[in-house]
Amino acid sequence: MKAQIAGLVLGLCASSPLAAQQMLFPSVDTVRSHAAARGPTELIMPSADYPDPYIEAQAQGYYYLAILVGCEGMVGCDQVEFSASFTTDDPSLRFANSWNSENRIGTAYIEAGTEDEILLSYTIVIDPGISVGAFTETLDIWVDTMDAFSNQLYGYDQGSRGGGSSGGAVSGK
Repeated sequence: MKAQIAGLVLGLCASSPLAAQQMLFPSVDTVRSHAAARGPTELIMPSADYPDPYIEAQAQGYYYLAILVGCEGMVGCDQVEFSASFTTDDPSLRFANSWNSENRIGTAYIEAGTEDEILLSYTIVIDPGISVGAFTETLDIWVDTMDAFSNQLYGYDQGSRGGGSSGGAVSGK
């Protein structure tokens, strides 16, 4: 009886749409290759100041970081934290709070000690696994979120004008 139930469960799992999806290996190289499909990237290795590897990336005129958290070496990463900074003359808590209350994706905040930046971040869990399709869609959503944030902050679609954020991303660390 147990063997029949196990066989039934395995059969159902194998015929599931999830079984047919290719899974993303949670590593720095895999995340970088998907980010590179949208624009230039540079890998920054862990250091005493930044213990997690991160990727400086660009997509549609926006510069951002993809910080890989919980990695064992360069593989087995638990999360990807996307982060971008936007330069503005008057970063306000009112704007950040308004964005956060109206948007499910992308958290806006102002880091202590910054005078002209407002940060946007988004974290996803990639361990124990995420399908390649879901990760690709997540990157597209992140780029769209940066564009919507820029549009709301500056009042126009800066990404389509080739501008982007501050010219360099800030990790928020």
